[in-house]
Amino acid sequence: MNASVISQAQRGDWDRYMEENPLSIAWQAYEWSHLVRQHFGYRFFPLAAFEGDSIRGILPLYLVKRMGGGIRMMSVPHAVAGGILADGDDATACLLRKAIDLATECSATEVALKQYKVKVKGELKVDENYFNRELTLSAGIDDVWKHLSEANRDQIGSMDGSDLVLDHPSERVDEFYRLVLAHHHRRGIPCVSKRWIGDLIRFGMYSIAFLRKGDRVQAGTMVKTFKDTVSFPFTCLTGDDPRSAQAVYRLYWELIKKFTLGGYRIFHSGRIPQTEETDPYRLGWGGDKYPYYYQYYPKTVSQTEFSKKRGAKRKYFQTVWKVTPRPLVKALGPLIVRQFP
Repeated sequence: MNASVISQAQRGDWDRYMEENPLSIAWQAYEWSHLVRQHFGYRFFPLAAFEGDSIRGILPLYLVKRMGGGIRMMSVPHAVAGGILADGDDATACLLRKAIDLATECSATEVALKQYKVKVKGELKVDENYFNRELTLSAGIDDVWKHLSEANRDQIGSMDGSDLVLDHPSERVDEFYRLVLAHHHRRGIPCVSKRWIGDLIRFGMYSIAFLRKGDRVQAGTMVKTFKDTVSFPFTCLTGDDPRSAQAVYRLYWELIKKFTLGGYRIFHSGRIPQTEETDPYRLGWGGDKYPYYYQYYPKTVSQTEFSKKRGAKRKYFQTVWKVTPRPLVKALGPLIVRQFP
């Protein structure tokens, strides 16, 4: 078995392998690399492990320059997962060896793998501080309702009213961007650009959803679909009051009902810290728990996905960012986001 960087002509083989593998991640699609390169300019290395002429594993790698110097190989930047996808340990080991060799050739100081469910064997540092829940939708909406926590059912019920309308898919990109920018600003978090939001929608895997009362937005989110799964990234509250949070529960429930009736099989909670230090509306939806494994070569790597999001410096930054004027936040946010792939 050997591993190599495939050519554009072999893209079809790559995508067929990814589509047929039940453990594939949306961001492992070859086409996703075009969007990443367009926005961030990273060099793309689509590694594949071959047995004869047949692909036995893939690894989408990107060469990422770090703020303040240094280079690393990463799969996949600006996504929560998308590492090695392989038929077995031999193909996995083959891809890891090739990734390390490529890193050396490109003067990269580390290799970072964003794995979901499957931990790569080897002398790697491992960050296991995040998980995802997969809620089964295929048994029907009544069964889904039984899996929700009592607190979530209460929050959904608190927003009952015939005047609440689900607007999905919405074409109002400008309206959603204003909402997500304000939401991130209140939390002291840099926001992506409107162009990134628009390109995600044009990519075809993402759409916008609002919960409305008349023309007034109560909550908003993006909706990501892949194969028979659905998740809700970039969720936005309209304010910090309890009513705004309640609207998100109702928005999620209306979307879950829609996709359950539409034949989707799984609702993903999205990445959540093992500590469950996150917005309450992201918890309580039930489902089986699966880990993310952020793995690094060499083991001496000092900073991991979890550690870089913690600490006094980050708290100080968030405090300052909250009081930074909105026009400056809008201009600088995408530049800062770029530095943390």
